[in-house]
Order: sequence, then structure tokens, then C-alpha cells
Amino acid sequence: MFVPPLSQLSYRNLNILSDICLETIEWSGCNSTFDAIAGYVEIAARLALDPQWRECFVRNLVAGSPKVYSDKRRVLDFEDFSEQVVRERLR
Repeated sequence: MFVPPLSQLSYRNLNILSDICLETIEWSGCNSTFDAIAGYVEIAARLALDPQWRECFVRNLVAGSPKVYSDKRRVLDFEDFSEQVVRERLR
């Protein structure tokens, strides 16, 4: 999805809602990286300072972990990808 120029607030909101952000070759990605890090800092601070939110977060994490760890296909896919990258680099 390509996005037209946005206001600063709209850009930050889009960054918060996005799973991934790919920059164009001409753009360094510095702002996107800083904004993503800021988002993680906000989450870390809330985890540290809000016990109720942290408890809810942990419950959701524990409840969802079987979905992540029971499907070994993703681990094997990543393993295959990693080996392919190494082989191509060694050529």
C-alpha cells in the first residue's frame, strides 16, 4: 500500500497501526525507525507502570503462545530462508 504525504499526527497514527513499514530507496527510514522505537518504549513504560495492563498483557501472551509455538512450520520456513541466504552469500 502506498500512502500519500501525511500530517505528522496522521503519520504517527499510521506507524502505530502498521505491522511493517518499508521505505523507498531514496529515504533513509530514520524517522520510521525512531517512531517504531518510541512505540516500543511507550509499551515498555506502560508495562512497567500499569500493573493491571501488564497482567492483561501477560494473560493474552500466555493464551496466545500455543498458537505461536505449536506450529513448527514457521520455524522451519525461517530456518530454510536463513540457510538459503547464507548459501547465496558464500557463492
